Amino acid sequence: MWLWREFCGLNINHLKFALATLFSFFILTAESQDRVVHQGSYWIRYFNQTQLTDKLMLNFHVDERRFVNPSRQFQLFAHLHLNYLIKPWIEVGAGGNFNWTNSNQNNSLRVPEWRPWQEINLIKPLPRNFQFQFRYRLDERFIHKNNGQELLDGYHFNLRHRFRVQFMYTLVPSNSSKNLIFRVSDEVMVNTGDVRDTFDQNRIYGSVQYPLSTRWSTEIGYLNLFQSRASDDGFFNRHIIRISFYHKVDLRKSKPD
Repeated sequence: MWLWREFCGLNINHLKFALATLFSFFILTAESQDRVVHQGSYWIRYFNQTQLTDKLMLNFHVDERRFVNPSRQFQLFAHLHLNYLIKPWIEVGAGGNFNWTNSNQNNSLRVPEWRPWQEINLIKPLPRNFQFQFRYRLDERFIHKNNGQELLDGYHFNLRHRFRVQFMYTLVPSNSSKNLIFRVSDEVMVNTGDVRDTFDQNRIYGSVQYPLSTRWSTEIGYLNLFQSRASDDGFFNRHIIRISFYHKVDLRKSKPD
C-alpha cells in the first residue's frame, strides 16, 4: 500500500475496490467454462501523439479489429483526446471516440457508438527502470439500438467504469540508443445504469515496444479479453495479437534538452 500513499494519500478503500474488481473475473472464469466461446483475432493500430506544450498532449489513433476465422472486420475505432500532466505523478485526460461493431448475428449490420470519456492516471517511478501506473476511466456510451438484424430508432446509454493497473519496464541496451519498453497490465470494466450485466470485461495484456526512429516505434503484444456476451448467459474468451505503430510529433516552440 506504500505506492498509494506515495501517490496522493487518497482513501485506501478506493484501491481496495479497484483490486477486488480487477481479480473478480478469475471467479467468473472458473465457474463458467462450459459457457465460454473462444475466438481469435488481431488488432492493428496507428497512434499519433502530438506534444503541444510540456504538459499538454493531443492523441489520435485509429484501431482496426478483425477476427481470424472467419476473416472479417469486428470493430473500427477512431479516438481523439487530450492529456494534461498536472504533476509528474498525476495526469488527467478527456476525449471521445466513434466506432462501429459488426453484429455477430448479421454480418451486414454495423452498430455505431459514440463514446465521450474522462480519465485520471497515477504514475509512480520504481527502482531499476520500472514504472507503476493506475488508471481510472469513465466511458459515457451511446450505442445505437438494434435487434441483431437491423438498427432501430434511438440510442442506448450506460456508464462504464474502467480500472487498469500497469507495470512498465525500460530495457536500456549498453551498445544501443534504442530502448525496449515492456508492458504488463490488467484492466477490468464494469457497467452501471440500465444494463443487463454489471461485469463487462477483463483485459490482460503483455507487450514489447521497439523504437524505429526518434519519431516512430512499433509495439506487438498479446491481449486476453474475457467479456460478457450480450445475447445470452455466457462469455467470450478472445485471444488477440495487437500491433501498434506510434508516431510522435513535437510542436513545442522550445523543446527540452
